[in-house]
Amino acid sequence: MPEIRETKTPQNLIHTGPTFTVSVNINNTLSKIFSDGGIPQPSPIQLNALIDTGSGLTIIQAGKIDEFGLKPIGYQPVIGVNDTKPVKHPVFRVGFTFVGVEYFDISAIVQPLNLNGIECLIGRDILANTELNYDGKTGIYSISY
Repeated sequence: MPEIRETKTPQNLIHTGPTFTVSVNINNTLSKIFSDGGIPQPSPIQLNALIDTGSGLTIIQAGKIDEFGLKPIGYQPVIGVNDTKPVKHPVFRVGFTFVGVEYFDISAIVQPLNLNGIECLIGRDILANTELNYDGKTGIYSISY
């Protein structure tokens, strides 16, 4: 089972949370359409992502995937930490990779995050297919799949 392991000081882990570098791109279906049609494919983008067990779906910072030219597949009502009622945000099909290791074809919500350097929240849609280990005492955390 592939594993990505990270280490921070326990104090830093408290302040920043468990983060991973992830890569986002067009999904495999669209990639094949582009390839078959001779259309140049966009380059993947790398994002600083935080594990968020409170989010049902993965969330990407607004504006980060604009260059892909994707159309939303729908809209998802989201109640954020500071929201009092649901706000609808666009949902896009994208390819998501823990850099160089595992590919997931997911539906991701796109919305402003306003989280000091965090560009993506890894939600339970991805976490459901992984094993997450978090040792706050040592500052070691890992994800495997």
